[in-house]
Amino acid sequence: MNQTSFLALALVAFPLANAANAVERSKSEDVIISRPGVLPSAVLEMTDEPGKWFKDPKSGGSLVVIKPGQAVLIKMTDTNTDHTITSLLWQPGAANFPVDQERPSNASVTQTFDKPGLYVFTCKVHPYMLGAVVVDDPTTEGLDIGSEIQLVTGAKVPTTSDIAKKLLRTFFIGTTPTLWRDYRTRNWEVKFPDLPINLAGSVLKLSALNFSEPNALLQPQSPGVGEVWVDTQFEGVSGKTKHGTATQIDASN
Repeated sequence: MNQTSFLALALVAFPLANAANAVERSKSEDVIISRPGVLPSAVLEMTDEPGKWFKDPKSGGSLVVIKPGQAVLIKMTDTNTDHTITSLLWQPGAANFPVDQERPSNASVTQTFDKPGLYVFTCKVHPYMLGAVVVDDPTTEGLDIGSEIQLVTGAKVPTTSDIAKKLLRTFFIGTTPTLWRDYRTRNWEVKFPDLPINLAGSVLKLSALNFSEPNALLQPQSPGVGEVWVDTQFEGVSGKTKHGTATQIDASN
């Protein structure tokens, strides 16, 4: 599928910040080429921004689309913490996969992708951090997800399986804060764009993964004692540059 069309659909479906306004263009002197002679076609910057831990500086999203044979630079120039760049799932038989940095560091990685399909990266220290690369064959219909995905556990899963679809849904929810569950609303509504994706030759719209479920809060059966502290690691507060809050609750009230 055409890369420009995909990004346009994604920008309409998810309220991502416009690159020109939200993210400064990467300066040439900031780019770290970790594999000599390999020029990346796309960039994912590791950040401290909730949901956007792997961030495309052009679209603001956590996924980039390239063609077979192209490379992606994953760099750690926008985070105050050391991380690892580690493959969570990839295409079976892909050259030089899986990717894994043994220890946390601030070292960047430039990786070439030879096989069409979905590749997801994480950090072993912070496993909620997710970023993805889709290697798309422009001659096929839909965005190529591949026929199978190789999981870090060692299992190989068909992309048409329920578990693969759940993983795909989880990735888009986890990297799109506007889709996170909000208990102030009656229902949790997760809606994706009508983006065609190619699963083992079958074309499915991403919106087929939409779902809705009620936001039911459970009432404690027994009265509380003392106080409870709730840590909301990714909550943003006006005037704070770093996300995270701690809320004190009187459990007896």
